[in-house]
Order: sequence, then structure tokens, then C-alpha cells
Amino acid sequence: MFVAYAFGYAYNSIFPPLLISRMFGATKDFASIYGVAYALACVGVAVGPPLFGTSYDLTGSYDTMLLISIGLVALSAAMSILAIRMSAQIPRAA
Repeated sequence: MFVAYAFGYAYNSIFPPLLISRMFGATKDFASIYGVAYALACVGVAVGPPLFGTSYDLTGSYDTMLLISIGLVALSAAMSILAIRMSAQIPRAA
């Protein structure tokens, strides 16, 4: 269980800055880009619990929302991989 927690914590705290630096490089705008990404993540964190609660109220189970969440995580992973591959093709300023 500890290993799963450690990977989950690392994914949320270490992966976003690494992904942003990989995509945009170590630029002077890194803090601004990271700030926008973190703000959008906070919106997701704020919207999630009410959606789960509404889903439970309507269906009597969390199963539907968990399946939707799994799909969204898979979509996010696919989009991250695509973004990394596409960022490698963008010419960098010297």
C-alpha cells in the first residue's frame, strides 16, 4: 500500500513540473506556465467531489463515476504522451 501511495504522491508533485519543463524547456516563463497548470488542476479537484456525490445520489453507487474517472485518466495519459511527442517537434529559440 505504501508503494502505491508513494507513486501517487510522486505523480501529483513531481510529474507536472517535469512534464512542463520537458514540453516548454527551462524558460523564464516556467513559473507562469506551471501556475496556470496548477490552477486548472485545482479546478478539477474542486469539481470532483460534487460530481461524485451527485453520481452517488442519482445511482446509489460510485461505480459510474469511477468508470468515468478511469476513462478521464486514460484520456489524460494519452494526451500527455501526445503533447510530449508534439513538443519535440517545436523549434526552440536559441
